Amino acid sequence: MAFAGRLMSKPHGSSVLKALEQEYEQVRPPPGARLLGALSRTNKTSQALVDGNYTTSARYPELRSYYDNELARHGWTPCGERPLKDWFTDLGGVSRTYCKGELRAHLQYAGERANYGWDFDFNMSWGLDPLFGGPG
Repeated sequence: MAFAGRLMSKPHGSSVLKALEQEYEQVRPPPGARLLGALSRTNKTSQALVDGNYTTSARYPELRSYYDNELARHGWTPCGERPLKDWFTDLGGVSRTYCKGELRAHLQYAGERANYGWDFDFNMSWGLDPLFGGPG
């Protein structure tokens, strides 16, 4: 994996961001999902993130199955999952993490009882594991 080799030389977040954008573009959102606004792109010296919020009528089992299959086609593997709570309240939210070398992809399902204006968030990151609860 050429990208993983480049990471060993301690790249700057801006160079990793370009690779993350390419990875993100390869993974299409599920059928019927709609991106809300534009993708967010940020980077710092040792971090990079591409992030989007989506609306959909699909529930978590459908989203999980879709992203498990879609990401596997591009070399990603599941590497963690945990329930999410909003101020100690269970709204049905779930966060699932996928790994590809030093990169992480996160599927965050808001939950059936959430009313955030979005249904799920999908992002890809480098150097942000402690913030997103992925394996460190």
